[in-house]
Amino acid sequence: MITITLRQAEELVAFFGGHDAEVTIARESPGLPAGLYAWLTDDPGEGSAYLGATEVDDDLADNGRPTLAATPKVTLAASRSRRAYIAGPMTGLPEFNFPAFNAKAAELRAQGWHIENPAEHGIVEGATWADYLHFDLTRLATCEAMHLLPGWSASRGATLEVSIARALGMTIHLADGAEPAPKIVQPLTGEQP
Repeated sequence: MITITLRQAEELVAFFGGHDAEVTIARESPGLPAGLYAWLTDDPGEGSAYLGATEVDDDLADNGRPTLAATPKVTLAASRSRRAYIAGPMTGLPEFNFPAFNAKAAELRAQGWHIENPAEHGIVEGATWADYLHFDLTRLATCEAMHLLPGWSASRGATLEVSIARALGMTIHLADGAEPAPKIVQPLTGEQP
């Protein structure tokens, strides 16, 4: 039996939306950060959701949270707070550059950020570049900030994601060694924005 936290249950609902389907949950996935992963049992090719570490978030446990019924379907600015999306090159790189994505995600999570890391969906059999981008854009839209890895400007997907982030007025941060881009000025830190 696998036990999940209420926070992880909310992540499941957010990822799979209003669908009623059987979900498979596993404790870890090879080559990805420790934690729980979930995917549709009947259609694993649709991608997986990283539910995070299994520890209970003490602040949420002590202070509570709004009920799911009160959560709006539109992502309001307050719900995007302290959420960042990592963008960078993957195609054609060894291990799809997943180690760089995962290392940066771990660093930023340790600073208190909720991170949307496109490397965490792993490699989905049969998925095309466009399939990945369709999914990744839904995760980008849940964030207030974007964090760019070195080489991002040579990535077709990352440059599209940056265009969308700019159009949405998101704050864009550079990882050490990431090439500069216009209007990108501040490093991502653990401080509240």
